[in-house]
Amino acid sequence: MRKLLIINKAPYGHLVDSYKWCLYLRTDYDITFVGLGNPVPGTDADGIHVVSVRTRKSRLLTGAVFLASCLYHLFAFRGIAIVVFFEQCGILKRLFPRKRIHLDIRTLSVSKDSRHREHYDQLVRKAVLSYDSVSAISEGVLKRLPVENKKSLVLPLGSDVISTARKQYENIRLLYVGTFDGRDLHKTIEGLSLFAARHPSADIAYHIVGYGFGDEEKKLKRLSASLRLEDKIVFHGRIPHENLSDIMGQCNVGVCFVPVTDYYNIQPPTKTYEYAMSGLFVIATATDENKKLVTPDNGILISDDAESFASALEHVEAHKRRFEERKIRASLHDCTWKAIVDDTLAPFLKSLRP
Repeated sequence: MRKLLIINKAPYGHLVDSYKWCLYLRTDYDITFVGLGNPVPGTDADGIHVVSVRTRKSRLLTGAVFLASCLYHLFAFRGIAIVVFFEQCGILKRLFPRKRIHLDIRTLSVSKDSRHREHYDQLVRKAVLSYDSVSAISEGVLKRLPVENKKSLVLPLGSDVISTARKQYENIRLLYVGTFDGRDLHKTIEGLSLFAARHPSADIAYHIVGYGFGDEEKKLKRLSASLRLEDKIVFHGRIPHENLSDIMGQCNVGVCFVPVTDYYNIQPPTKTYEYAMSGLFVIATATDENKKLVTPDNGILISDDAESFASALEHVEAHKRRFEERKIRASLHDCTWKAIVDDTLAPFLKSLRP
């Protein structure tokens, strides 16, 4: 059996991408996963050798110990290694120039601070120069990297079906899942307020799952109260990914709201996949990547402002009885994690020499 080493500066199971790679490659590969911190509770590690590097009080010491563990496992490793980008990862390839180590880029920076974005993206481009082969989450990300004369591919996002609960669309049960940081989520609350004022008898509720740094959640709750929407908006806090099935089963419209900016345009949104594949009609901002996924069968594209969100809710209210769960679920059927691993990642790995 071929050997595969995955290095990810996150605990096993924390990032869905590399976790799903492990699950769908483990029948063909002897996999070792090196991560920082304990595996996420409830994740499936059967057949995977998970190395969990303990975190320390000192970030500097934690980083040094993690790098040392990566170097230790690479030193005697005979097989193919995948490194999911982290800021110091360039040193791994420079110290082992003859080893086959593949670099994967899951994201470029989406910080609103242009200086921070440029600093982070420059670190990514510098790391890319060290590696022989590179994958990225989208064509847009790949085009921004120095991959000339390198073996490269788009290794996209995917999803598994989170909820199989049958849908009815008589009412509107909105669901947002994700971070609150940098998403301008307050505009969806303002949009809901506009819609509720125009359609006071509409049966609508908005479930918000997630978290933010600082006082983002408090700000959203204060806004909700000031607009007198406490009876329509429920804040659930953070729910582990593996426990999302119940809330997705209760809802029928998914909200994928990110600012339409140059840096978000190239980032495929995980939730668009997850919502549609679980039967939720999708309200999504019209980024370049969302335009590839959202069709009249599964959702509606909008601008990143409150009025556009309100208009989308009016569209849902007017057309909800025409929604077809079968078409919504089938619209992204070729984007399951198993399909992505079987059709894209596995053939690529076979093309690499150990």
